[in-house]
Amino acid sequence: MKIYNVFNLPLHIVKHSPTGLAWGYAGSGPADLALSLLTDVIGREEAEKYYQDYTLECVANFPHGRWQVTSDEIKEWYNEKRND
Repeated sequence: MKIYNVFNLPLHIVKHSPTGLAWGYAGSGPADLALSLLTDVIGREEAEKYYQDYTLECVANFPHGRWQVTSDEIKEWYNEKRND
């Protein structure tokens, strides 16, 4: 299990935000964070299908200060979403 937080971010996959990753709102930085997190956990192909939902449902709600999410939590979200 991996733990992601402000101090342990995944590799930035640049799709929307060339200036970097962000969280706590719905925008280009949070979309890139969602894509980067999902890619690290479930692979790029699947991440491309779900990162917009993950942005709105999860990353946009991360507190502006410290936050933490685990790979297991991301997998759980993905499995629930995939089975909807």
